[in-house]
Amino acid sequence: MATDRTPDSRADALLEQLRTASAELEETTRRLTERRNRIIVQLCEMQPLLSRKAIADAADLSENMVYTVFRKDKERRGTAKKD
Repeated sequence: MATDRTPDSRADALLEQLRTASAELEETTRRLTERRNRIIVQLCEMQPLLSRKAIADAADLSENMVYTVFRKDKERRGTAKKD
């Protein structure tokens, strides 16, 4: 199938497709990260039923990252205990 596009216009079209795909990927990543973080917070609130290590293993994150997600949510909601 022949096209009337020049190499430059084809490259421009591909660049635009790449920009669109990158933006979609960024938005999807953001939504999935928010979803994961909400689940982590819910699981952390269930402690001591679940250890932070079990949550970290399931999320493929470090225990420190799990704690950070939980702590940031508490700070955002204004329910964090002062150290």
